[in-house]
Amino acid sequence: MKNLVFTLTIILLATYIQGYAQTNEDKAEDFTLNTLEGGTFTLSDHSEKVVFLYVFGASCSICLGSGDLTENLYQKYKDSTDFIAIAADIWDESESSVNSFVTSTGLTYTVGLNASNELSSYTSIQDRIFVIDKDTVIQHQSNVSQSNIEDAEMAIDAALTGMSDMPTSINNQHSKADKVLKAYPNPFINDLRLKYTANDATDVNIQIISVDGKIIEQQVINPSNSTEILFNTENWQQGLYIIQMQQQNKVNHVKVVKTIN
Repeated sequence: MKNLVFTLTIILLATYIQGYAQTNEDKAEDFTLNTLEGGTFTLSDHSEKVVFLYVFGASCSICLGSGDLTENLYQKYKDSTDFIAIAADIWDESESSVNSFVTSTGLTYTVGLNASNELSSYTSIQDRIFVIDKDTVIQHQSNVSQSNIEDAEMAIDAALTGMSDMPTSINNQHSKADKVLKAYPNPFINDLRLKYTANDATDVNIQIISVDGKIIEQQVINPSNSTEILFNTENWQQGLYIIQMQQQNKVNHVKVVKTIN
């Protein structure tokens, strides 16, 4: 047990250094856009908020098919005073074309016009999403897909709870573990379900670990009996946790975020 905690601490320390270096390279540059609504949007005016940025092309067929996913994300966070979203047309198309795009995709959040120059340091490719934390550091960037939207939501949750400096390599392990280890709902309030795929019939060791390396809960399960666990987290503190699954010499991690009502 002590060896496991010590090993995890070393991993966290090493990857924190790696994450810190990457964070410095991913500082979001300021930009100002005229908006479809007739105003302006400047990133630095929202430095105390988590910013979701969606870059599209108004006549891009891929964007027309995926833009509604960003609206779903926006609806989830729109009531938070620490969150703001903006979409931006990087193809510099006419207002009527952008209006048509907004109607087709159902976007209800702020839309910026003629964004190619202002966002040149971010991307020259449409159908991209970015999550920028309160320190104006880019914590997530990807193309638009359902799985990437879910990853963006995790980045937003971490940024809103002050956990966006989570080590980079642990963050990246989430996508690799998804096929073996799935936690839902995420973020969660009280009940947290964990579903896993075992490699064989040997016992599976499940640990819930706080970001300071403390083991909050641990279970050893035989996969022949169950491949799903329900945790009651009523006594857990709000914040980010690492779920570790170990079966023989194979280890997988996934991160989860506990929120409040």
